[in-house]
Amino acid sequence: MSPGVVARGLRRAELISDRPARSAQFCRDLLGWHTEPSVGGIDCWVGARCCARILAGRSGQPCGWRPVLAGASHHGTLNGPDGTEAALAAGRAQHGPRAPAPRAGEPCWIDLFTSDDVRADRFWAGTLGWDVVAHPGAEYLADGRPISSRTAQRCPGAERGWLCYFAVDDVPAAADHAGGLGADTATREHPVLGSTTLVTGPEGGTFGVAALPGGWGG
Repeated sequence: MSPGVVARGLRRAELISDRPARSAQFCRDLLGWHTEPSVGGIDCWVGARCCARILAGRSGQPCGWRPVLAGASHHGTLNGPDGTEAALAAGRAQHGPRAPAPRAGEPCWIDLFTSDDVRADRFWAGTLGWDVVAHPGAEYLADGRPISSRTAQRCPGAERGWLCYFAVDDVPAAADHAGGLGADTATREHPVLGSTTLVTGPEGGTFGVAALPGGWGG
């Protein structure tokens, strides 16, 4: 990323899936998205904002979610410690602390799970222009506004890497609905979002759902 550029939010979230159409159907049923085929994948919308894209995985590529961070001068991929991956996109943030408040179905927070705090902070904060505020775990700040949590604590279904959260009207109802659609679910008390549920879809890929917040992260 060019010097002096700060990633102030997400352009969207992305899911790498072996079965993109089935993953899109699951997310559409659970999160109320409108989906449309796009070049190389399936775009997922809430109103006029694209909140996610589902892509077919390459041979041997693990299934999972990653954030697409806005504010770069070019499109690209960042490969950080622990094999973590995020994408970069040009253009302004559609989701984040300076974007409109999340609506149901839209991204509302991201977490980074890492085994090496020092390396993770050096890479992600250093590359993306973020500040680090330490507490149990840490928060990353963009221009003084919280944009992400960082923790070493593993959660069921969430390995090392990024975890994307989406806003829902009712977390227990969404968890029940996800289970009825064949997903695995696990509750998690989140330090920023409060009571959340982690959802691993039938085709793989874990994400979180959180109560509809008044802004990014609550």
